[in-house]
Amino acid sequence: MLVVERHTLRAEKWAKEFENLRIVLAGDIHLDNLTYGEDKLNEIVEKINSLNPDLVLLTGDYISKKKNSPDFDIETAARGLSKIKSTYGVYGAYGNHDNLVGWRKMGRLFEGIGGVKILRNSSETISINGKKLMIAAIADANTMDVNISAALKGAENADGVIFLSHTPDIIRDIPNKFSVMLSGHTHGGQIWTPKFMRGFVKRRYMDKYERGLVLEDGKTLFVTSGLGMSIVPMRFLVPPEIVLLKIEKKG
Repeated sequence: MLVVERHTLRAEKWAKEFENLRIVLAGDIHLDNLTYGEDKLNEIVEKINSLNPDLVLLTGDYISKKKNSPDFDIETAARGLSKIKSTYGVYGAYGNHDNLVGWRKMGRLFEGIGGVKILRNSSETISINGKKLMIAAIADANTMDVNISAALKGAENADGVIFLSHTPDIIRDIPNKFSVMLSGHTHGGQIWTPKFMRGFVKRRYMDKYERGLVLEDGKTLFVTSGLGMSIVPMRFLVPPEIVLLKIEKKG
């Protein structure tokens, strides 16, 4: 069952004019032709729209790359995402699967048909209530060339910066020029296992970056458990989620 998680984050660099924004975070949709197709995408979009978002942010892996099935059609995905209704737009980052599926074509069709701007080592600045909100994103850190400096160029002139990265652990390499960082990739573990069994499971991110709020070296990171599935077509005690975020200024 698709769930909505609600969280409040706090940031040093955040204009009070942004505090009432309804920010929806969604990640790792992993569309495929076997278990997670167009009907699921429509359900996700309907749920997003029911939250009346001001801003929708996506953390990558829109389509799964599978060995035993053709890739889900990028144009169909773009048309599905085009139904999202958001006051200030829809922005995203690329994931590792997107690189394998074809990120150039995806970016072109997502923006041209879907109205979804996928950022790659770049940023967009939105004017909200007279203040500048920067949305910045890097390329997927596992499969693409990353340019953090390019993504954060001009961040010092913004009144708030949301930084998108598909993978969460790269936060250690990101200078503290952003307000909050949003990531996915981990699926929250996808299949929950008790801690005493985790030595038998390959877990690159372990518990630290698995899901939820992470505070590290004065930086604020939030990792969504995402929506779809990878490798194993199931979730156990880690339901697919959409996150409704409110960000407040510290102090």
